[in-house]
Amino acid sequence: MKVLQSCIEIKIAVIGDEAVGKTAITRRYLGEPFTDYKPTLAADLYLKRTSYNVEPFGRCDIMWIIVDMSGRQIFEFIRQQYYRGAKAAIVVFDVSQPETFKSIPRWIKEFWKYSGGMNPFIIIGNKIDLRETTNCIPYEYGANYAKELSRVAGMPITYVETSARNGINIEKAFELLANTIITSLIMKQESREVGKLHE
Repeated sequence: MKVLQSCIEIKIAVIGDEAVGKTAITRRYLGEPFTDYKPTLAADLYLKRTSYNVEPFGRCDIMWIIVDMSGRQIFEFIRQQYYRGAKAAIVVFDVSQPETFKSIPRWIKEFWKYSGGMNPFIIIGNKIDLRETTNCIPYEYGANYAKELSRVAGMPITYVETSARNGINIEKAFELLANTIITSLIMKQESREVGKLHE
């Protein structure tokens, strides 16, 4: 079986309600310091090349094309254009704002609709630093929801909690996304090869 190219170029969409921390997570991943909230107008595009060890396939180089999308409803039409070519997504909610958690299904539906199919994604519960002072959604809510989505969708969906302010689990989130994407690519490749054997 042909495994992986030396470097995979992957476009991903970072989506979720307004002010959940999508831009802060993205910029933290790019090595920039945390800054106070400023709304994204339509979408911002970022590039980053990195390398991960993906079990059991070994080292894989990835060129991320990261599209950080505005969560405002008025930009839905514009977001449609940016979803094109996206092979995966990061769906973000704010653990201190339950209504942003309830919006997750709408964002998944929008992503699948405009990216062209049931592409993989992970879910991030952001702003866990607020748990010290605010009544927040428990970790188990997000983890159990991801587990149920995995069962219904028939694909692995990972949940991870982050704090963009404190830089917690930002690298881990993207590593988990890489594992999810590459596992999905391998599974699709193996499925195609099995299909050819039966032709």
